[in-house]
Amino acid sequence: MTEELSQDKIDLVNFTDKKITVKHYLNLYIRPVVDNDETEKDPTLWRHTVYVRITFNRLTAKIKSATNLWCTVNELNTLSKDIQKLLDRESMFLMDHISRAYLSFVRQNRSQTTMEEFDINKLLEGFKYEDYELDNIVNKLLNQSMITYLTQEFPNEDTSLLKEAIHGTYNISPLELFTYYSKTIPSLSQFKEKYADEIWTWKVLYINFKNTNSEYNRLGASILDFTHGDFKKAFIESNPTHNSLYIKIIDNIQALLEEHFHPVSFNFI
Repeated sequence: MTEELSQDKIDLVNFTDKKITVKHYLNLYIRPVVDNDETEKDPTLWRHTVYVRITFNRLTAKIKSATNLWCTVNELNTLSKDIQKLLDRESMFLMDHISRAYLSFVRQNRSQTTMEEFDINKLLEGFKYEDYELDNIVNKLLNQSMITYLTQEFPNEDTSLLKEAIHGTYNISPLELFTYYSKTIPSLSQFKEKYADEIWTWKVLYINFKNTNSEYNRLGASILDFTHGDFKKAFIESNPTHNSLYIKIIDNIQALLEEHFHPVSFNFI
């Protein structure tokens, strides 16, 4: 099992008054991967899938690591710098996610229930890291910004479809939604001028970046990587030819975050 995060990293992501413990370990109950007949004879060479054990509010949840790593016992105990960074990123994301979910739970249920009823197993049931990956979060931010624009300029316009897309009821991209609303609201072109690159090219550029970056290809970027990690630098430097475009996209995402911070819904059911 890996070591806990350093306290300075924990302080960046745990906003509660409770301890959150996140540790990676090998799930020895799942059939390991063996490379050949010789490897099968030596259990120390068996590679096991990496899981995450999260403890919060006196409850423990176990989920498969989004890194999809398979390691031998020795490899997990003697992690390389790159793998350690990868697992730390996942640990910080999970702490941040749980912390925000708990505070949201407190705000929503302060007068109706006790804090002991917050269950991380319910929160993480069906959890998919990719739902919180930066490309999907930017889509939510764009949709929220479109709602703000429509509400201000066209207060009678029905924005329920945008809200459902943000909540995840429907998987509709900002481009599809923008095209839909543009058919009846020609002046939406002002919104287009502001966020054209994010609507049309951000997703493609992000995927291309992931395909050429070994770290982020293994574990996609989150908001935390954008705000506290090295994603912005790595993304901009990934394409020197179009450096100005990449900088503009980063600046616009930053502006979206400042306008609609952390557009994430949580599962408390």
